[in-house]
Amino acid sequence: MRATPEGLSTKVTALLAAAALAVGGSSCGDRDRPTGIDEGALRAPRLQVSILSPPDDNAPHAIGSTVPVRVHAAEASGRLVGVGFEARVNGSGMALVDSMQIGFAPTVDTAVTFNFVIPDTLTARIQINLYGVALAPGGARLRSDDHAISTID
Repeated sequence: MRATPEGLSTKVTALLAAAALAVGGSSCGDRDRPTGIDEGALRAPRLQVSILSPPDDNAPHAIGSTVPVRVHAAEASGRLVGVGFEARVNGSGMALVDSMQIGFAPTVDTAVTFNFVIPDTLTARIQINLYGVALAPGGARLRSDDHAISTID
């Protein structure tokens, strides 16, 4: 049995319409597209941290006095999530005297001032090393070089 030109035309038109819907319908709609790999998320955080104050001038501080410790921290791709400081007695054990940290939403750069009270349990004429701390997701952490202060009676 042979198809008539009218029947053939109807079948071809129906097939073309179905193909157009199958191809065009999937590509013309508003749908989310993959965004690719975020290269910044793959790299390890590039943390930076430093102590801005007190000045590293060996000016002695009294036992029991409050010392403002200003810490600056940054991470170029905006993954800085915390900042803090550590105070340690200078010496072989580097005993921890005090520490504090705060967390926040991811950012590129910040500076925070902490108040460190020199404990009255310490003896006079010792050196305390202060360290700034920067934190990134996943436990990444960077500690600054030491920043020395000394104590008096």
